[in-house]
Amino acid sequence: MLLIDTREHPQAIAKIVSYMKSHNVPYAMCKLDVGDYMLSDVEGVSVDRKKDLNELLTNLCSRDSSR
Repeated sequence: MLLIDTREHPQAIAKIVSYMKSHNVPYAMCKLDVGDYMLSDVEGVSVDRKKDLNELLTNLCSRDSSR
């Protein structure tokens, strides 16, 4: 089952949720401690969606360890 972080903006995930529903893929919305998406049966793997390459590079190159 795909887990989707409840803090994701509804308009940002509308297409994802629509796809899941139309293909009968089970998913659940819940607060995730890390990432935006996880598989419920796979430990230690999460996906963090980024707006664009600039956001990704900023996150990777930042000295801010709180992220």
